Amino acid sequence: MSVHLDSAAEIDPEMSDQTVVRFIRVAIVIGGAFAVIGSAMLLALGHAGGWWSGLSGFVAMFSVSFAVFGWLVIPGQPRNPVVWAMVATAFFGGLYLAGTTGAVLVVDDPNLVLVNPENLVPADLPPSAVWTLMFTVPVVNLAFFPLLTFGLLLFPDGRLPSPRWRWVGVLAGVGIVVTTVGLAWGFRPASTVPAGSGESLPLFLGWAAVLVAIILSLVALVGRFRRSSGGTRQQFKWIVWGASIFAPVVAVSTFAGGESYEDLLKAPLIVTGAVFLVSYAIAVGRYRLYDIDVVINKTLVVGALALGLGAIYVAMVTGVGSLLGSSGETEFGLQVAATALVAIAFQPFRRRAQQWANRAVYGQRATPYEILARFSHRAAEASGDELLARIPRLIVDGTGAVEATIWV
Repeated sequence: MSVHLDSAAEIDPEMSDQTVVRFIRVAIVIGGAFAVIGSAMLLALGHAGGWWSGLSGFVAMFSVSFAVFGWLVIPGQPRNPVVWAMVATAFFGGLYLAGTTGAVLVVDDPNLVLVNPENLVPADLPPSAVWTLMFTVPVVNLAFFPLLTFGLLLFPDGRLPSPRWRWVGVLAGVGIVVTTVGLAWGFRPASTVPAGSGESLPLFLGWAAVLVAIILSLVALVGRFRRSSGGTRQQFKWIVWGASIFAPVVAVSTFAGGESYEDLLKAPLIVTGAVFLVSYAIAVGRYRLYDIDVVINKTLVVGALALGLGAIYVAMVTGVGSLLGSSGETEFGLQVAATALVAIAFQPFRRRAQQWANRAVYGQRATPYEILARFSHRAAEASGDELLARIPRLIVDGTGAVEATIWV
């Protein structure tokens, strides 16, 4: 007797989602680590001015921020292209920082690499630096253009506003590929012209395609905002506000000619980029974009526990140790006492941290767990009419609404 099992179709999607989450989180960690390590090395080597005035500080800010956003959001949105755009910003931004740091170590004038790498003549540089820049400078396009095209066009659910917008996605994809490949070709070792001179017609058309796609993606986002309502409208409001400030500055800075204009636009680029990140953070945290209430709540609790209990331990060992004097027996005794104190304070501190996190995430309304626990405890004791009367209260407590009414 043979048995045919067709349950794989039901299991594969879940397993695949778990694989996607693990893969993306690895990419996020790599990108964020590259951004932090690369920035730390540049600052330690005395290149703080180039790090700030060039793209490095700007890219690091976006890479680390979207690494955090992506880590929080990806478990609930493993197949959302908007989240993938965040991950692309985190990963490719970190890759850019790592490559730039490597090139700085082998060139005579590091500021040329940090401030205006597109003005470098590849033939004048060591081959190792040119090959590094060839594979890292163009990835800045992959860090920002997907976020400003697909990230806005498909926001927030990863779907197009309607099928007629499909050609905008195709235009964005073609433009991103052409500009990335064209910029990489400009850094070929044998080239005797500035790497970002844009001498070829395909590269110019690629920039133009990206610019049009950014503008139309912002138009699509504004259109969705006008049709939204309720809490979703609040999410859209913050994203539209930040994107409408940041996207035009990126477009102008990308196509502005001349070094003087580029230098003039660096400050607005950094400021508007920070505004965009803040607007994203408000939409994600305050207005619960992608339903990450529980994730944020747990993160706040763990962070508060780590900081609070760590501070108690350090104060006990270091502060009291400095008063009693340093010796092997004294230090060992203080460590044991501090560990015992942390163990005793853990549960009370955890309860306080949980209350603070609940207030920070849910405001005055009750947490979902509290609502369900209270309702299930009282449901068995209530009659039919009394149970119906408690359901509106459940809705009010859970959503923070002014009132709720049931029609029977």
